Amino acid sequence: MKENAIYIQNFKICIKDFYIKDGKFYYQDFDSNSYKFNLAQYPNEIYTNFIYDTDTKICYMSKNEIIPSLGIYEYQFNFLMGLTAILIAFSFLIGLIIVGATR
Repeated sequence: MKENAIYIQNFKICIKDFYIKDGKFYYQDFDSNSYKFNLAQYPNEIYTNFIYDTDTKICYMSKNEIIPSLGIYEYQFNFLMGLTAILIAFSFLIGLIIVGATR
């Protein structure tokens, strides 16, 4: 089964969830439901948009990037742009037909 994951670069692990409480960094692995904590260091860089495959235990980056300013995925943006182009072309074609029919 594939699940959304968070990758922490300086720990070199993929985790399910995390929080910080009382100066301790707690994180939840995919193998257990309990939270573990790390006192030695805080994560420097946290990356989202990763997928964890629980069958093969492999963590990899998802190809579907989220466009932050729009809040949609890249494939949704591409679909909307294609649909917009088709609608503009169709409107232009209808306009040519109307103008051609009136002459």
